[in-house]
Amino acid sequence: MGLTGGYRNRGWFAHWRDRENRYPVGYLAGVRHPWPCLVFLIPLLAAYELGVWRLAGPNGESLRAGVELWLREWLKQAGSVPPALIPAILGTLLGVWAMWRWSDRPERLFTTVFGIALEGVIFGLVLWVVCLNAPAILDQFGLVPAAVSGPNPQLVTYVGVGVYEEVLFRLIGFAWLAFVLRAAFVPWIVAVPMAVVVSAAAFALAHHFVQTDPFVPAVFLTRMLIGAFCAVLFWLRGLGVAVGAHIVYDIVVGTP
Repeated sequence: MGLTGGYRNRGWFAHWRDRENRYPVGYLAGVRHPWPCLVFLIPLLAAYELGVWRLAGPNGESLRAGVELWLREWLKQAGSVPPALIPAILGTLLGVWAMWRWSDRPERLFTTVFGIALEGVIFGLVLWVVCLNAPAILDQFGLVPAAVSGPNPQLVTYVGVGVYEEVLFRLIGFAWLAFVLRAAFVPWIVAVPMAVVVSAAAFALAHHFVQTDPFVPAVFLTRMLIGAFCAVLFWLRGLGVAVGAHIVYDIVVGTP
């Protein structure tokens, strides 16, 4: 009897029970799993939406992340956009991803979530140090160092920027591009660097379109560096850590 037929005859519950008889998932792999990432991100998303509503009013957009405003404007072409539509889509996407990987979820959920938060702080500070040295590196290539303009200097905005930009440019942009390249039989050793560079360039260009900043090579390359750092971090440590690092970096850079 084949494997599929055996599962069909024994019923769905037996199939699910067998999937639950799994090896424990350690911390290093657990941090990258979508289930603890979901538990880490949903409170951040809820705090962001509540902060926007309380500080800017139900219809206020001054505190929203630039990429989210761009998405809302794009969706408005098909009609009015309910305020809860985009966060609901994001929550559903993360929820489906977590359920798809439910059988190999980590054992110690809250320890893993705490680790995600801690790693986010550490790697956010590392990114800040890297960017502090970016002007000196760019100067070696004859590029004039320039400050990278950040988002609206409000804590609630930094949370939204970290969540939405990481989901859009890393979870969707980087991960799916790497998957498509891999499906086209491009080796991982080539597909991943290509996806890092392309997604980082898209991340940098988006700031010029969304924030309508003038194109400055040094600023563009610095943002590409940030995008590449977050893409590699997403690849190695998962979405939650990348979001945490992005938020911490924005707070450190944007807070006077």
